[in-house]
Amino acid sequence: MDEGEQLELLKEAFGRFVQASDELKVSYDALKARAVTLERELRDVNVRLNKSLGETQRLSSYLGDLLNSMSTAIVVVDPSFKVTLVNPASMKLFPGLRKGRLLAKAAPLLERLPEDETWEKEFDEGGRFFLVSSGLIRNGKRAIGRFFLLKETTALKEMEAELNRSRQLTAMGEMAAELAHEIRNPLGSIELYASMLEEDLEGRGMHSDYAKAIREEIQRLNNLVTNTLLFTRQVEPLRRAVDVKRFLERIFQLFRPLWEMAGVEVSTRVERESTSIDPDLFERVILNLLLNSLEALRGRATPRIAIKVEGRGEETLWTLDDNGPGIPEEVKKKIFNPFFTTKSRGSGLGLSVCYRIVRAHGGKIRVEERAGGGTSVLVEYKEGSGD
Repeated sequence: MDEGEQLELLKEAFGRFVQASDELKVSYDALKARAVTLERELRDVNVRLNKSLGETQRLSSYLGDLLNSMSTAIVVVDPSFKVTLVNPASMKLFPGLRKGRLLAKAAPLLERLPEDETWEKEFDEGGRFFLVSSGLIRNGKRAIGRFFLLKETTALKEMEAELNRSRQLTAMGEMAAELAHEIRNPLGSIELYASMLEEDLEGRGMHSDYAKAIREEIQRLNNLVTNTLLFTRQVEPLRRAVDVKRFLERIFQLFRPLWEMAGVEVSTRVERESTSIDPDLFERVILNLLLNSLEALRGRATPRIAIKVEGRGEETLWTLDDNGPGIPEEVKKKIFNPFFTTKSRGSGLGLSVCYRIVRAHGGKIRVEERAGGGTSVLVEYKEGSGD
């Protein structure tokens, strides 16, 4: 190949190189422009993503605050019934509830709920009432869990029971008041004549005993009438400071002959020396409770009654214990209802009167099983307050 041909080939190769360089430059410019476009698009996507993430975080924070502030307990479980989410209200309602497992009282309550897709039920768990709503959580058609909304309704149930009791008191009170007034006047005259007859027949054996029995039965009727009047009228206590020991001693003057005759041992423990009560009304409470205990102790080998008065800050608590047979659970729920009694000769008004007087003092009265057997009646009220 001569020099001319070589030069021609070199020229052709250089031309192709220049063409390739031009094409490469065009491709580079296009790539650079595409990179700028992609960078701008990526920036826009990042802005939208950050905005979406921020909204998601705000929504998540809002939902978290909502769950934490709700008073209704929320529990979410997976298909195997393992807890996946709980809120603080559920932890308060069931202290044994932990994320990932069910413990304590929550497990038996939740595990026996129906399997229906959506429902609302009310449950009684040992005297605590719960309203429970539930529904399936789905991902498309597949169930991935179940939620439970739990609200304790115990206080509402107690309010309903109290409202029903108040209605009974109102309806029965009007009738009972009329009867009590009609009975009390002639009863006073009969008691006077019976006392005079007992004095005249003193020392005459059986006849004197008959007169005494008449007077005692009249006193029992008078006690019934007194309870009836207290039951029917509006109770408005006139509270004042009362020396507890002197107050109890006045009651014991009336009650001592009865407990000595029955062989009952009565003990007192006074840890609060003074309390603010209406002494006349509260005397009826303590007397009624003592008479109930005395009745329950009939036939016991070593009958005992213990009275304790203690202060708990602004609260005063009276506890009357006896070692009688106790009160069945089904009876305990009804004992403050008017005219409810398990005694053959009782009126069923004594504890209703106690309930009304204690409530008028702004307090509460309840009955509990006593450790070791027997019954404890607890009366609690705030010093210096009333309804």
